[in-house]
Amino acid sequence: MNKILAGLIFLAILPMPHDYYWILRSLVFMGCAYFFFHDRDRFNDVGKWSLVICAVVYNPFIPFYLGKPVWVVLNIVSGLFFVGLDKFKKL
Repeated sequence: MNKILAGLIFLAILPMPHDYYWILRSLVFMGCAYFFFHDRDRFNDVGKWSLVICAVVYNPFIPFYLGKPVWVVLNIVSGLFFVGLDKFKKL
């Protein structure tokens, strides 16, 4: 699931309809909540806090209105985070 979220986030770098970004926010928020509550015992502290920060940034309820260049950087960073999410699991 984390690879699918990463792909959707990387796709958001391209010009997309406004509805795509709202759906993306909702999916990323729900994905972060799922990983945090379902697998929280498996993640180290950095992974847990990264999921919380990602959920806050992508929350669909009180959205952050940032410029496109800022969102491109956030999308790249959060996409890479989801690609490497397994590295934040405890050994």
